[in-house]
Amino acid sequence: MTRRVRLGARSRARVKAGGKLAQGRPSVSLARWREIVAEVKRRADGRCEVVFEPSHPMHHRWGSENQWACLRRGRHPHHLLKRSAGGADEADNIIWICVVCHRMTDASYLTGRLLFRREGRRLLGRVVFAPDKFSARGQG
Repeated sequence: MTRRVRLGARSRARVKAGGKLAQGRPSVSLARWREIVAEVKRRADGRCEVVFEPSHPMHHRWGSENQWACLRRGRHPHHLLKRSAGGADEADNIIWICVVCHRMTDASYLTGRLLFRREGRRLLGRVVFAPDKFSARGQG
């Protein structure tokens, strides 16, 4: 029995031209990944690096009036731009994040999903509530 896979237009054209089915890229070696994670953890001083806009009530105030930081003990490296979306295994694309914030990055929009945006050199987190991902696209 042959399993059928639905292809997008670019994948179909690539396969038709004799190319491979997916444009995956190799990840870094395990030793290099451990170095990157150690560098990110050292940069974060072991704390969650998520800085929220002031609309998020459950996190502690830190710094100026318009910044709220999580300040929990971080436990996980998190890719800002997922590898599947072309994100790299580099320290600039990875933040050190706590369990609670990490859960919110993959939560449904109904329960509140944590999205990130760059503001200059700063990275701000924002919890977005929406009925589905399509109506949330304009909010992130």
